[in-house]
Amino acid sequence: MRIPAAVLAEVDYRAAVIDELTARNRYLPPPLADRALLGHLEDLVGRLQARMRRDFHPAPQDSVLARKAARGSRPLPYVALEDRFIYRALVNVVVGRLPVIPDRGDYDEFAHSPLEVEGCNYVLKADVAAYYQYIDHERLIDEVVAQTGDDLAITAVVELLQGGTGRQFGLPQMNDRSDVLGDLYVDPIRRSLVRRGYAAARYADDFRVACADYNEALEALEHIERSAFELGLVLNEAKTGTPGRETYEDSRTEVRRAEQRLFDEQAIQGITIEEFFASVAGVYSDDDDEDLVDVVIDDVTEESRRLPGIEHDESDSTEESAARLEPTSDQLDVAARVVSIWRDEEARDDYGWGSHIWSTLLRKSLATLETGRDNRAVNAAIALLVHEPHLTPQVCNYLIAVGRDDAALVHGVLNELCGRDRNIVSIWQSLWVAYLAGSVSDGTRRRQRHIAWLKDQVDGAHDAVSAQAALALARRRQLTVDLGARAYDRAPESHRLTAALALAAAREANGVEEVAADQVERWLAEWARKQTWGTRRRVVRRTRLVADGPS
Repeated sequence: MRIPAAVLAEVDYRAAVIDELTARNRYLPPPLADRALLGHLEDLVGRLQARMRRDFHPAPQDSVLARKAARGSRPLPYVALEDRFIYRALVNVVVGRLPVIPDRGDYDEFAHSPLEVEGCNYVLKADVAAYYQYIDHERLIDEVVAQTGDDLAITAVVELLQGGTGRQFGLPQMNDRSDVLGDLYVDPIRRSLVRRGYAAARYADDFRVACADYNEALEALEHIERSAFELGLVLNEAKTGTPGRETYEDSRTEVRRAEQRLFDEQAIQGITIEEFFASVAGVYSDDDDEDLVDVVIDDVTEESRRLPGIEHDESDSTEESAARLEPTSDQLDVAARVVSIWRDEEARDDYGWGSHIWSTLLRKSLATLETGRDNRAVNAAIALLVHEPHLTPQVCNYLIAVGRDDAALVHGVLNELCGRDRNIVSIWQSLWVAYLAGSVSDGTRRRQRHIAWLKDQVDGAHDAVSAQAALALARRRQLTVDLGARAYDRAPESHRLTAALALAAAREANGVEEVAADQVERWLAEWARKQTWGTRRRVVRRTRLVADGPS
């Protein structure tokens, strides 16, 4: 494909490179190769300019399926680095031409908005099913042309996507540029509702309509269904309904009532529930970059220590709520108790909470225990991976934090999880388990079952896991040049940099720069040589609580 000169004239190459290298898909392990390249920003800008000036072919994309909390899976894309730069650069041009840039605002305000409408007795809740996956490219072009009068940049975006996927529909998920395009694509549904006099609000693919009575709610539902169908979309039946006002209000406070019960049972003195759980919420964030960078990236530049963390889900955290606060002993006690109750089926049944409440409480608890490096949930880790697979990133990040103080404890979990008689993790979970194994080192090269598992994965079925396993072995100083070369040779473009970084960090990989395929691989080799992977890290030890026995 060739990008029109008129589009190239509007591209901010440097912004595209910086924003992409510091972006974070919180459902995938941090891309260490991206972080390793932060010291070569200007060189990467020059490479991007050269690529976009010439004819080029997008590399084939890969994807893995991440489990959702309720049901179904979320496809997570793996896109070659330079194609990611180009996608971001081109969408930025589209955004620059929009008269109004879609802004999602705060989710809680959106969810509460129907209750502020006078005369609201019913609330229509509607959610579009898998709308990132089914956005029609031609309809997307039509909407951009309608809003901007220009088709050059968006046509280039679509050509890039179709070249990488071979499909004429879909946007890469967990990407802030895709969010803008997705919001643009689906907003005609909201506009149509408002034109018909409905009090409607939208957040991403979620809709809320305040209705005076049940008939109005049904009429609004039919209108949304018809409008979605015209865009090639359908509603998610499990997330669509017409509750009465009281039922809707009650659903908005389910988690708070669960927190109140825990607070009362813990008999905490001296603070209110608002002070307690607000502080817990401050600890919790899916944006774990600050802590993870400290764990994983030994000598990366200070710029990468301020990673923004891209949050694209139903309840994005604000900057204030994402602040990492030191948990108190009371908070750690409650967090450990949540996990303990969840493990005990009889105790869990006594509380009568639904799965969505447990999911929220477990997320908060794991984040609190992670920040406090409290080991009381370690014995529940495998059960959480099996029965709450959507929490895999939180479980692994928690174990990484605990492993900073006690690598042997975490290695014991890994050895049990990766034993040859167990096959309980999905491809997506295998990525996280490999990342976890590479992040927790005891400074030795002892033979352990999880190391053998990593070596098996290098030659396993999925390219993404192969590259991540090779990098994990390299970070533990357990990767041979031969094994690293096998991972590199099989890696498609979307995983090539991870495999190249692993090979560069393999034992006795001297002179790897001489066989690097390009500048980027040489830069990775230079960065890998500076890392202290495989050594026992010095940590400031805290007074840790003794881990609970199996419940």
